[in-house]
Amino acid sequence: DTINFLGDEKTALFTVVLIGIWKDLGTYMIYWIAALQSVSQDVYEAAKIDGANSLQIFTRILLPAVKPVMLAVLVMALVFNWNDFFNPLIYLNSNEKFTIAIGLQFFKGSQGNVQVGQMMAMALFSLLPVLIVFGTCQKYFIQGIKMSGLKG
Repeated sequence: DTINFLGDEKTALFTVVLIGIWKDLGTYMIYWIAALQSVSQDVYEAAKIDGANSLQIFTRILLPAVKPVMLAVLVMALVFNWNDFFNPLIYLNSNEKFTIAIGLQFFKGSQGNVQVGQMMAMALFSLLPVLIVFGTCQKYFIQGIKMSGLKG
């Protein structure tokens, strides 16, 4: 038996999100590689001289140094996939499985009339999760900008 990933309500959204992440994975890897290369070799050598093992170097030096990039990639992935219109429209086939970006189009009538008030209310509602995630990650973005200014 084969699993109908896009036909089952339980797996459809997960499948669309997985496709979106896979589609943009190359871009995210470029950001990761750039962040990992920005950590100086002197920092690694100093940690080894101080007696740190590989796990300690990873958890105490590397992860804090790339935390702003991790969160930036998280926010970008969330925004790109949350606002994606065409991929869910292509993959999903029923109203129950549609995403919010597609659902906003239901406020347009067939004659071109638009229910502006209701559409704007839903657009604000759809923006709230992205604003919450960005608001919680914003201090780390600023911290990353401050850290990048200290390198010379």
